[in-house]
Amino acid sequence: MESIGARKQLKESRLRATPCLKFGNFGAVVQGLRTHKSAFLRFSLEMRLSAAPRATHRGTGQGWKIGKLTPRLGPRNQSQSQPCIARGGSNIRNAASWADESRGRLKMPETAESVPEKEPELPRGWRYWSPRIAAIVLMPVLLIGATDGVLRLLDIGFPTDATVPCTLKGRGASCYNLFFPALFFPPGMIKTPQAYAIPAEKPARTYRIFVLGESAAMGDPDPAYAFSRYLEVMLRKRYPSTNFEVVNTGSVAVNSHVLLPLTRGLAKQRPDLFIIYSGNNEVVGPYGPGTALTSSGMSLPVIRTSIFFRSTRVGQLLTKLGAQKKE
Repeated sequence: MESIGARKQLKESRLRATPCLKFGNFGAVVQGLRTHKSAFLRFSLEMRLSAAPRATHRGTGQGWKIGKLTPRLGPRNQSQSQPCIARGGSNIRNAASWADESRGRLKMPETAESVPEKEPELPRGWRYWSPRIAAIVLMPVLLIGATDGVLRLLDIGFPTDATVPCTLKGRGASCYNLFFPALFFPPGMIKTPQAYAIPAEKPARTYRIFVLGESAAMGDPDPAYAFSRYLEVMLRKRYPSTNFEVVNTGSVAVNSHVLLPLTRGLAKQRPDLFIIYSGNNEVVGPYGPGTALTSSGMSLPVIRTSIFFRSTRVGQLLTKLGAQKKE
């Protein structure tokens, strides 16, 4: 009897020294966690209930006894772990619910097994790429435009319009621009037409005619015998009440690549009629397939881009630097 009483007394003292997890008494659990702070840092909230041994019933009135539930303690506290008895038959079911509820109350340290989940990358649509593509395209354009404006203010380069303002008999007029052919011919091989001037004011009952073309339209070798002179004399004789202005803009070695921008420039001079006499230099003229003046074999968009680039002050500066480097 004494040995049985001594064993019972020893068992009760061990239970008092070990934090017993009574699932039905939350205060006892908190008290046990406060007592063993070092064990609390490594304590697993879920305690792996699914891996614990099945509960066995021992007698009536004694409740249920759960097998040995060992908290996940450090190496220093593993020797002090003791079996925990949860009294009360309904406490087994409350254990799982208490563990789930405690997740929001107690912030336990993450275990080594938990891996942070990566946020899924959202697909990048046109709203993501549109501003970036616009910046890549617009930034060079804005930079070139700003540089060209500075060169114009510093008067570096030359105008490339078909005509430039001038004075004719004390009155305002538009004269042929000697730098206009520089867009289509290399330096030293520029071809220019006979000088002409167009009055800025167009009097009443005036009929203005522009003749465009190549050397045949120009009247080479003597422009005084060009067909435009014959046409002007015949029209004045046939219609004496009308003032006819026939302006011959023909030039040597040009083709349609030159005549197109020339026509656009002359369209600002309020013409009444265009007469085009052209076609002989489409092969050997600027940008033609058999030309010796410029590069050949280029597509039409490339030719238009090249002409536009050479019309800018930046393009003129780079062309001049390239010519000096070749020399």
